[in-house]
Amino acid sequence: MKGLLDALNEMSGLVDKIFEKTNNELENSNFEPTEKRIRLQNNLKNKPFVYGFRIHASSAAIPPHNDLFYNFLLIQNTVMQKLSYDMLLKQLVHFALLCICLFLLGCNMHTDPSTENEKKLITEISEARAKAFNEGNAAAIAIHFTEDALLMAPGKPAASGRAAVQTYYQSIFDDYTTQLESHYEEVEVSGNLAYGRGFAKVNLVSKKGGAPLFSTAKYLNILKKQPDGLWKTTHDIWNGNEQP
Repeated sequence: MKGLLDALNEMSGLVDKIFEKTNNELENSNFEPTEKRIRLQNNLKNKPFVYGFRIHASSAAIPPHNDLFYNFLLIQNTVMQKLSYDMLLKQLVHFALLCICLFLLGCNMHTDPSTENEKKLITEISEARAKAFNEGNAAAIAIHFTEDALLMAPGKPAASGRAAVQTYYQSIFDDYTTQLESHYEEVEVSGNLAYGRGFAKVNLVSKKGGAPLFSTAKYLNILKKQPDGLWKTTHDIWNGNEQP
């Protein structure tokens, strides 16, 4: 909330100019005396509410919330409800609030170092899996899956569980020498869940002879952070780019 209050404090000078300009225009206007007096009173009546931003922000009228932007919207709604029917003033204040809103969003659009570290760990897992694939080590691949993981290979029923994942890869290594190039194109983390979207090139050379099998694919991994802090794959699905 402190950042919001600081931003609102910066707006005090702008608010002063708004009221001063409005008063000057009214004083020099051609309105009838009665109407001019009413407009001046309305303008002055609004002033305490605009300067009351900080009071509203810290009062019980606005419930506490960890989200700075959420609190800002509540303050904006409170203030706009307090303003009178003077549409010009409402538009000016609304514009000022919008500017502060954009400023706050810009200040909070920074990268969380902890999230970047988690993305790095997830990328390292992908690289370790690719290395194990090229070495023909099914167990070293399966260790990066949860006990109840799902492996959804194209053209096959889903393999359920870490043991089934290991069996699937071992069946490939029994028949082929493998070469894989794989990398994530996108990694996102949200709490204890994450996903990685990637691209892969696979070359399989039959141990019985024959022409190599080459393919490219796109894939999606869903991962979950375990109690020990390690990331494990819960779902792995991919499909080829080549026509059948």
